Amino acid sequence: MKRSYSLTLKRNVVSEVMKGHKCSIVARKYGINSQTIYRWIREYKEMKENYRKREVL
Repeated sequence: MKRSYSLTLKRNVVSEVMKGHKCSIVARKYGINSQTIYRWIREYKEMKENYRKREVL
């Protein structure tokens, strides 16, 4: 069953991992699969890159 997570939770989780906390520990802390967190990080990086490209235009 697919779960829905709030944008605030996603931001907090991604932020913790980006600050250097181990993904496995953060995943356990929030009860989220680590692969889900890796996907959120990838999406965050892609979104950030797309935003930068838009600023150049």
